Amino acid sequence: MTWRELFERVAGAETDVETIRETLAERRDE
Repeated sequence: MTWRELFERVAGAETDVETIRETLAERRDE
């Protein structure tokens, strides 16, 4: 695995976490 592949995986994981946080926030508002 190259550094670029590792970086892209980490960046993708961070994006997933942000999406999950937004989804949870929306559910709390309901």
